[in-house]
Amino acid sequence: MTISTDNQLVVDIPDSTASTESPAIWYRDPTTSARLFAIDWNGRQTGSLSVYATGPFGVDPSPHGDRLLLRHASVSSGGTPGATVGRGTWAGDSLHLWSFLRSDGSPSLPQWREVEVREAGRRRFVSHAEPAALFLQDAIAGDIRKVADFGEQSHRSRPDALRCSVPHAVAFAAASSMHMPFSAVRRIDLVTGEISELGFEPAPSWGDAVFSNDGTLVGVGCSHRVWREEWNGEDPAPQFSVYEVATGTLLARFQGVGIAGFSDDNSRILTIRRLGRSSSPVVWSLLNWQAGLSLWSMETSPGTMRTRPGTGDFVVADRSWRTIPAENRRQPVEDLWIVRSDGQARLAVAGTHPLM
Repeated sequence: MTISTDNQLVVDIPDSTASTESPAIWYRDPTTSARLFAIDWNGRQTGSLSVYATGPFGVDPSPHGDRLLLRHASVSSGGTPGATVGRGTWAGDSLHLWSFLRSDGSPSLPQWREVEVREAGRRRFVSHAEPAALFLQDAIAGDIRKVADFGEQSHRSRPDALRCSVPHAVAFAAASSMHMPFSAVRRIDLVTGEISELGFEPAPSWGDAVFSNDGTLVGVGCSHRVWREEWNGEDPAPQFSVYEVATGTLLARFQGVGIAGFSDDNSRILTIRRLGRSSSPVVWSLLNWQAGLSLWSMETSPGTMRTRPGTGDFVVADRSWRTIPAENRRQPVEDLWIVRSDGQARLAVAGTHPLM
């Protein structure tokens, strides 16, 4: 079977730098983008990786940081080149990638057909949707396996990938892009390929669905990625609710904030609240959601976050933009904060550049 390629290389990292027992956080050298550093969750440097790239390149660390996906780059030192793999992201471990591709695994883009629009005597191009499927790829051997046919993929839309965890043999996705009702979300068994409905309907049912890493919990409603820029009198206030996936039991409801994600052990939730429009500062907050306690909060620029495997810890990126007058452009810069499950936080890295 052919696969869709994005020129991705799996890089194996020495155990002294990162492992399942000692996970690492990766970041770019603030002064030399072709060099990457790894730190442990106490902020101590554990290793580095040098790459060769002729242009911009991306880095996607596995959950433990013991393997990296390099896009449009090769390894110079600090790691061992592994399999060349296709389009995909980590599937909850350091061994598998997941992606939605055309059902036949073809690397080509969906086909186009020309449709004549008689109004105003003009013609336009529209995308012809292709059957899509969920694929898993072995990050070591490079072998790819179709798990299940699912929805359609076209030039303009594809199935909305919400969560995939090979260790827990489950994935969640919707047949179209976000802003779908929760009833459109399906559970996919990664062993049998069986696709099933979740069996309950939140109220309200519209909004994003953010699943925990093990797929047992879901936050439904306003999220980090679909936060609306403005709320008026006709819109409900931003909110989200937490449900147990297996039973549909409502566990908690939060007003005035959106959900950014669950911690890996499900004990904490990271929330986000915008202070204005999409470019305005945000307030991140760490919640002991079962006890209803706020443990930490910080006003920052919008950024990203990662979880520490097996714990309630997060890395939160405070992103800002640096102007480069000579190149007439702006460049994103991030400060990385390690936020412990007890609410203790420290600035681990200042002035780095996003990995992706």
